[in-house]
This record gives sequence, structure tokens and C-alpha cells, in this order.
Amino acid sequence: MDFRHYVNRLPKDATLTIIADSCYSGGLIDQEPVQVGLLPYNPRINNEDSNYKPRKLPYEVYLAQLSSKTGLNSPDIGVHLVKLFDLEASILFRLRPDEHPKPLKADQGILLSGGEPNENTVDDPEDSNGPAGGAFTKTVAAIVNGHPAPITNKNLVIRARRILGNRKKDPQHPCLYCSRKNADAVFLRKASPGRAEIGETTSLLCNKVLLISNYYYYITLRFSY
Repeated sequence: MDFRHYVNRLPKDATLTIIADSCYSGGLIDQEPVQVGLLPYNPRINNEDSNYKPRKLPYEVYLAQLSSKTGLNSPDIGVHLVKLFDLEASILFRLRPDEHPKPLKADQGILLSGGEPNENTVDDPEDSNGPAGGAFTKTVAAIVNGHPAPITNKNLVIRARRILGNRKKDPQHPCLYCSRKNADAVFLRKASPGRAEIGETTSLLCNKVLLISNYYYYITLRFSY
């Protein structure tokens, strides 16, 4: 909800591109279909254990912990969080429901995820492709840097998926979630009707992608007009 608040400030004709190099990052974006990757992951269907049970913290336990901190006797978790964090509490609890930001419309977002919704992602050490960082981040940078011309979102993810998926140790399978038009758009550039606009030079792209390789939880945003 808080992230959506900032996303909604995008200019009308902008497209949001997210590179999420983190575990279980597949499917993080709403409204966009899978262009590269498996169908949406359902743990009840995909888990082979028939006794599968989701892990969760009981509501009563969570509420009791909050009440012990706030001294309030309210069944509303939001009341406790606002009491504890004041203006730093999520706008989900600070604003009325009719004031909550609206979700993105279809065809406004592009997600390149480091793996499928049920997959872990790994870090790679420093090497010729740059400093230590997420394997997907470094693979994207290496592909863009070695590509002689602008590359589309779909081709970029397919190449990264082929490289990382064939690893003997810790394979992962990057995915692409966006409209068909944006799948064929140049990476970090908005698609025009009937064609993909020319992207930036590969060296500039590589530098921008590598900027996110120094963080533990990887996510970078680029706004394309």
C-alpha cells in the first residue's frame, strides 16, 4: 500500500520497471500476465506434500504482543501500529479506506524477477562481471553490457533464465510479468505503438543495473516516458 502511494505519483504516460532480485519475487506485480515463466504458483497445487500447511502467526498472538507494547485494548491491529509508529505507520492504517491509493492499471508495470514465485535467489561473489551481488542482477548487467544493440525485456529475461537455470548449484529461473507490448519493448524504454523505441547505450545501462548489486534486498525502479 505504501509503495503504491509512490507509484501512483508516476506521470500519466510513464511505465514502471521493477527488477526484483530477491527470493520468491515472481508475481510481485499486480495486473500483469506472465510473459516468461511458469503459470502463477499455487502452494496447495505445486507442493508435493499433501499435508502442506501455510506458516502464519495466529492473529491473537500478534494482537497480544502489540497490546503489551501499546497498553491499548483494541481488536484493531491498525490502532496499535499507529500508536507505536505514529506518522511512520503504514498509510493502510493511517488513512480512511476511501483515501487509499488505487492499484496500477493494466499495462503500466514491468516486473523482471530473479526467480519463480516459489524459488530462492542467490548472491554471486565479485568477478569479471562486477562486485559481489545478486546473481540475477549481475547476469542482467553482463547480458546488457555484452549486447551490441538494445535488447527487449523478453529476450533479456529469456537469456538470463537460460544462464541461471542451467547452473548445477542453486539454479534459478527469472521471470517477466508485463503486457505483450511491453515484453517486446526495449529494456528500460517505453514501447511505442507498433515498435520499440531505441534504448540507451549498453555501458550506461550496465552502470545503472550494477547500482543495485550492493544491496541485500534488490529492487530498482526506472521510469520510462
